[in-house]
Amino acid sequence: MGSAEYQDVQIEASWGVPESLYYNPCDRYTVNTFARDVNDISDDFSRFTLRTDSKGPKRHFVAPDVATGHFVRYEVPPPFDWKPTISEQNTLNMMAAYTRQLANIRKHPVNLMWFVDCRTVDGRQKAIPWYGEKLEELSAAAYRRNAKDTVVNISTEEELVALEKIRKSTFTTQNQGRVVVELNPAENIALRDARFAERVGKAAARLDGVVILNGATLSHIYYVLQGTGAEVCSRSTRTLEVDREFHRKLVRDKIPEVVRSSGEEVRIETLNKVERQAALRVKLLEEAFEAKDAVAGELLGELADVLEVVRALARASDLSIEEVERERKKKELKRGSFDDGIVLMETLSSSRGSDTSEDDSQNDLVPSGDVRGSSHHIQLDLIGHGWRDVRQGHDYWELIESVTVPLSHREWSIDSKGGYAPTVGEEGTRLSWELLGKRVGSNLKLKIRIKLGNRQLALDLPADFK
Repeated sequence: MGSAEYQDVQIEASWGVPESLYYNPCDRYTVNTFARDVNDISDDFSRFTLRTDSKGPKRHFVAPDVATGHFVRYEVPPPFDWKPTISEQNTLNMMAAYTRQLANIRKHPVNLMWFVDCRTVDGRQKAIPWYGEKLEELSAAAYRRNAKDTVVNISTEEELVALEKIRKSTFTTQNQGRVVVELNPAENIALRDARFAERVGKAAARLDGVVILNGATLSHIYYVLQGTGAEVCSRSTRTLEVDREFHRKLVRDKIPEVVRSSGEEVRIETLNKVERQAALRVKLLEEAFEAKDAVAGELLGELADVLEVVRALARASDLSIEEVERERKKKELKRGSFDDGIVLMETLSSSRGSDTSEDDSQNDLVPSGDVRGSSHHIQLDLIGHGWRDVRQGHDYWELIESVTVPLSHREWSIDSKGGYAPTVGEEGTRLSWELLGKRVGSNLKLKIRIKLGNRQLALDLPADFK
């Protein structure tokens, strides 16, 4: 959804046909176009940023059954349950720009449906706009769990009929919570017919209950439920208003002016001398990592950033850059520089005296004074397993395992190398894990995936499905 007035465009996406978005969790993206005026949107999307990227597990999606043509709810197999539905930033940028431009033409906010990465007679298309409508701002509070609530799950026609027969007096006893309707349709009629959702909304309204919507708040079903008078709560909230974004990041002195010129408001704080020293030390790490990650053509700019931080840190520490340069030259004279590419591979302290024979010297692992050149690739930042320990008893099994990952890696993964067979639980059960890391600036983001068992989900899809 988007508007000509606001810079942000919100996008919700899932696998399968559009009905997948009605009731199932989906990915949510917010693209900032960095242009208050639609006519100022850059043609190459160079200023666009993905301000939020909320991806979670997508347990189900909807697609036609090959034999009957009926819509069926399928389970999403790994790794697609956690994989982003739209992985290319440029596709999101194009969708955001088009949505704002359409809203400008129609003179009102729009809710626009797209088909993404689909096959056509002309080949695969990144994104095709399909259906648009005027966006009505509707409120949706996030559901707050109450232990006294009565939760009713509605997946089939039979369950809906049972809900419609419940008398309101059943839930008006003293200290009784509310009726909470979890809407998770699994049948063709429930998935495709909006009247099913309308009946659910009316039944919930009659009981003064609340309907929990797990799917997209941009979907048509959301509006149908709101129209019944029922209170609708969403697993996520949405609004056209720009959210506050907290950075708490040390930036160059003129950055606030740059941000204001793009149409955003900023709030800044100024650090005292002690705080500035601490912040610049962290900033130095961040800029050093960016220099490490720089590709062709970027290194010059990243080195300039490192040098700027070094100069600022020296000033904040009451040091002159000349003092730093003098110290650098002293170390260069005493220990050399880094121009020759020398890598210290190993050292050995000999237990013998200096009177070693020629034969003894040849038997040393690293003979004294020997410097060896190397023409093969030497990897300095290896990722590896450390120590591991398994503790077990009559009714417990515990695994402790360590790994070593140099911070020089920008993105990495390491797994359990085949897994383990716990001595508790069902016989034949295997446990495996995978640790994934990604460094963003000076922050390290970690994700751990644990698998217990050998079950692999399967989909009954056409042979040519890709």
